[in-house]
Amino acid sequence: REKKVPDNLIKVVIGAMCPNVKKRIQNVREFRDVLTGSRTLESVLAKPSEETVVIKNKTKTTDGEGTVVANKNTDNCNISQKNEINEDSCVEKEEVKDSSNNDTKFFICNNKKTDNHILRYLLKIGVLLLICFPIGYYSYKITCENRAFEKAILSQNIDDINKFVSEYGQMTDEHRKKINARLSYLQKQQHNKQIIDNLVSNMVYVEGGTFMMGGTEPYDWEETKPVHQVTLSSFYIGKYEVTQEEWKAIMGNNPSKFIGDKRPVDQVDVGRAKYDDCLEFIKKLNHLTNKKFRLPTEAEWEYAARGGNLSKGYRYSGSNNISDVAWWSGNSRGKTHNVGQKQANELGLYDMTGNVREYCSDWAAPYSASSQKNPKGPQKGDCGHVFRGGDWAVSEYDCAVPYRSVGIMAGFLGSENGFRLVMEP
Repeated sequence: REKKVPDNLIKVVIGAMCPNVKKRIQNVREFRDVLTGSRTLESVLAKPSEETVVIKNKTKTTDGEGTVVANKNTDNCNISQKNEINEDSCVEKEEVKDSSNNDTKFFICNNKKTDNHILRYLLKIGVLLLICFPIGYYSYKITCENRAFEKAILSQNIDDINKFVSEYGQMTDEHRKKINARLSYLQKQQHNKQIIDNLVSNMVYVEGGTFMMGGTEPYDWEETKPVHQVTLSSFYIGKYEVTQEEWKAIMGNNPSKFIGDKRPVDQVDVGRAKYDDCLEFIKKLNHLTNKKFRLPTEAEWEYAARGGNLSKGYRYSGSNNISDVAWWSGNSRGKTHNVGQKQANELGLYDMTGNVREYCSDWAAPYSASSQKNPKGPQKGDCGHVFRGGDWAVSEYDCAVPYRSVGIMAGFLGSENGFRLVMEP
């Protein structure tokens, strides 16, 4: 403890403990050089250390080929199998002749990778990352998009598809085409469902009762007589004639001459033995709504047109002035009009007079004078089905509540023909 610590030892300790790794003493040789004073600490730290070995040229011996390996700072060369190294593997080499043996050649070999080698290695890794990362990210993005697409395309909810569109705005063209088609289909289905829901909600309840059916005026057409008593049970009837948008929502087509979603459907098929279009419409509607729709009987139609139990005995459905409640030849300008624009009758039903004539489930046949309860009329005949209510092309005489249109022949299609629905309670 009384001995003074050598300055060189202090320098060695300082050099070994330097926080900067590059400025530390790197190996025992540098420790020794600084301690012995053969090199200054500054010179050691100023030049990167080299780990070198000396490699003897390969020479033939009786034992085969061998390699002499030695440290640069040693006087003698030693055979070391552990540190064997080939001349060709040296990064940097320098040929040196042994002074004791002119035939022996040594090579100073620096095996420590320089900073340039490390930088090259890191650069290669960086390039690989730059190449692989975008590819991996793109693959991951495509996988996520495909999964989300499968979920969205199978969904019945428009919100799910809109969510997919908002999250994957840069979707593939194939996905965009299919998503747009699916979205259009679901929007159409949703729109059609709303139309059908409105149709159901627009059915008006008609309380059953008893009324005198037929033409009571002397000038009424012979086919409207004799007047007879009819008793009916309660039923529901459409507030409006079946419109073109309702027909399209169910049938997917529009046979009408006068086009307009809110106009009544016209030119529906009328046959002698069947009326396929309307029956098919009703069949599909019943399937979609799980309700029982049908055409009205002639008795149900006239009872509703007269106002049911609320009837005020008007000549036309809802008024004695035809123009208040109907589109007829005097005001129609030769075409149908949107439903619900004229005045409603006592039950809140529109266009029971005029616009299009509405056909019933009964086949045309003369009335019976006897009282009847819930009559359904003949189910076949020679003159087709009965139409009621008049239309846009006829006179006010043909639009009176009792008037019956008969004699419609097979396959006759007219822009005057439409229909209204009845729904059973």
